[in-house]
Amino acid sequence: MTKKFIVSIGVISLLFSLGIHCLGFTNENHALYLDGKAIKAEVQTIDGTMYLPLRAVCEAMGYNVKWNGGSGVSSVTINKKGKYLLLDLKSDTITDGEHTYYLYNAGNGFVLIENHVYVESGFLSETVQVHIRQNQKTGAVELMSFTENPISIHTMKVHSESDEINIDVQYPQINGLHDETIQNDINKVLRDAAMDCQNEGLQFAYDLAKEKEDGYDQNPNKCVTYFNYRIKYNQNNLLSIVLLNYQYTGGAHGGTDQIAYTFDLNTGKILELGDLMKKDSGYATYINSEIRKAIDERVKADILYEFEDGKFESIRQDPDFYLSNDAVVIYFQEYEYFPYAAGIQEFSIPYTNLNEQLKTEYACLYQIPEFLTSSGTSLMLTIQGRFY
Repeated sequence: MTKKFIVSIGVISLLFSLGIHCLGFTNENHALYLDGKAIKAEVQTIDGTMYLPLRAVCEAMGYNVKWNGGSGVSSVTINKKGKYLLLDLKSDTITDGEHTYYLYNAGNGFVLIENHVYVESGFLSETVQVHIRQNQKTGAVELMSFTENPISIHTMKVHSESDEINIDVQYPQINGLHDETIQNDINKVLRDAAMDCQNEGLQFAYDLAKEKEDGYDQNPNKCVTYFNYRIKYNQNNLLSIVLLNYQYTGGAHGGTDQIAYTFDLNTGKILELGDLMKKDSGYATYINSEIRKAIDERVKADILYEFEDGKFESIRQDPDFYLSNDAVVIYFQEYEYFPYAAGIQEFSIPYTNLNEQLKTEYACLYQIPEFLTSSGTSLMLTIQGRFY
C-alpha cells in the first residue's frame, strides 16, 4: 500500500475502489459548536457522511494550521504542543508524529469544497480527540474535546525489499502503564500480530518464487506485505486498536484482513462485545436490526451490493468490532457478505443508543454533557472506500 512500492500502487488501489465521485453529491449544511461555543463554519453532509471544516475546527481547538502548496493546496500542517500532524492531500496520507497511514482506511477521507478542506467526522474525531454528536432538535453538530489515557504510543517499523517481496510494517507499542506486566502483555499481542503478518508474506513470497522456479508461474509481480494500525479509542482506561493486514500474492489483486483489539488497560484483558453488554439486554437483536436496516439503505442507494446467498441475519457471538470515540463499530471482512469491491463494510452504533444494553461499568461510553444528544438516525453511514 505504501507508495514506495512501485508494484503495489495499482494493486492496492483496488482495495479502495469506492470514491466520493461514485456517490450522488447532495449537501446538507449544519451549524457547528465546540464545547458549547459556536464556530463560524458549517458542516457538510454528503450522502449521509458528515464532513467538518478542518481549519475552523482545529484552530478553535488551539492548533496552528498551515496550508502548503499555495492555491492548489497539496498538504496541511496541524500542530500544537507535543502534537504534529501532516495531512498530505496528494498521497492521501497523514503523518501523526512517527506514524504514517492512509486516510481512506475504514472509510475515512476528505473532500475539497471551494478550495477548503473538509474531513470525514470519524477521521477528525480520532485524530484531534473530539466527540461528535448531532443535535436531534436543531440539526447542529456539537463537538466536545476530551483527554486521552495517560499513555504514550510508539510506532515500530519494519521495511525491507527483495526480488520476491516488498514489506512495510508499522505497529504500535504502548508505554506508561503502571503495571509493566500488563503493558508487556498488550505489546506482545500487537507485536505478534505484526510479525505473523510479516511471516505470512514471506511464506507467500517463498511459494511464488518456488512456482516460478518450477516453471508453473511466470507472473513478473512481486509479493507485497503491508501492515498498519489506527488508534480508534483511547479513553477511560480502554484502548481500541484496528490493525490492517494487506497481502498481495501475485494475482489480480490482494486482500486485506482487519483485526481489532479492545484492551482493558487495568487488567490487560482483550474485551469481546459481550463483555461490554448486559447479559439479557437484547443487544444482539437490536444491533442485528440496525445493521440490516443500514445494509438495505446502502443497497437501495446503489452504493453496496449484497450476495444473494448467505445474506446477513445476525452477528456472531463474538463479532468483529472496535470502539470509536462515539460508537461501537461492527465490521465485516472482505467477501463475508459483500463482493471484494465493497471492501470492509462497517456499521456504527452510537453509545447513546446502547445505554440500556451497556454494563454499568461502561457507562463512561455514553455519559456525555447534556448539550450533546444523539443524532436523529441511530446508525451513521460509513463506507470503506478511497476519497479523492
